Amino acid sequence: MIGFDYTDRIDPAALKAAGCSVVFRYLSVPGWPKNLTASEAQELLAARIAIVLNFETTADFMLGGYSAGQSCARSARAQANALGAPRTARIFYSADFDASAGQSPAVVDFLRGAASVDGPAEVGDYAGLRVVTAADAAGFTAWQTVAWSGGQWDPRAVARQTGEQRYVGGIQVDVNEIINLAGLGAWGGPAMPDPAPSPPTPTTVEDDDMPAFVTGEITPGPGAVTMACPPPANLGSAGWGNVWFSLGSDFGDAHVRVAIRVHGDASWRVIDDVLVSAKDDRVNPFGGPLPTGVQKISVTRGANPDVPLAYLIEAAHR
Repeated sequence: MIGFDYTDRIDPAALKAAGCSVVFRYLSVPGWPKNLTASEAQELLAARIAIVLNFETTADFMLGGYSAGQSCARSARAQANALGAPRTARIFYSADFDASAGQSPAVVDFLRGAASVDGPAEVGDYAGLRVVTAADAAGFTAWQTVAWSGGQWDPRAVARQTGEQRYVGGIQVDVNEIINLAGLGAWGGPAMPDPAPSPPTPTTVEDDDMPAFVTGEITPGPGAVTMACPPPANLGSAGWGNVWFSLGSDFGDAHVRVAIRVHGDASWRVIDDVLVSAKDDRVNPFGGPLPTGVQKISVTRGANPDVPLAYLIEAAHR
């Protein structure tokens, strides 16, 4: 499977004709002409092309270390939210230069700073072999470029920028080999040929039918864990469509860790600190429907662990 990274809009029909299943598109400083737009994102999603988000400013901006990682993660996630990306979409940060052995620790510190804001599962790195190896060792998902890699590939990298370039729809693209589609943390994925029989396509408000729901208590107590198994959103022969998950509290604000396991993922997707306020409506930690193929939800109590707290799972069936 191949993916393209590029700097301007390309018609989705041209991408599909070129065999592209995944695109890597930019976030950066607001107003940067390379940035992905909301309208472009919706075109790609409608064409069932998965989107991987990639944040970059200058080539060596990650040398700013931990504090720079925190600042960039706040900006990147705000941009992703404005585009309509789910909270679980991973954002890669680009070390687009030949980092020395002495510079790699600063890049890894940048990733740790970003993870302190966004959660480790939502942070990845793009780099050559030296940085990818260090970032992988620190637990971060890597997208490796052939540049600055000396002809060697880290086997843990989920995608490889091969060095091949093409023109698609009049725009130059870099070609990437997708090693682990599920591990990319893409928005709109998995973008792969339908198996036989084809699974249901994601539902819309207009065609959701036979809604179902279940509610339950989040177990109180310090560090208490509550597990829930929702219907597999938009996956499987039972015909389930979109699935939503929300939390509500009373008599105080509660803090929880929310993690989900999605079919095909190598690890859990984690949101470390979700605030559930008693004075507000229910909180949807993911900002929309759960990802396709979600299998399990884990909620762990944090601050104010004895505040009454409940969950609601809503599902549509077609």
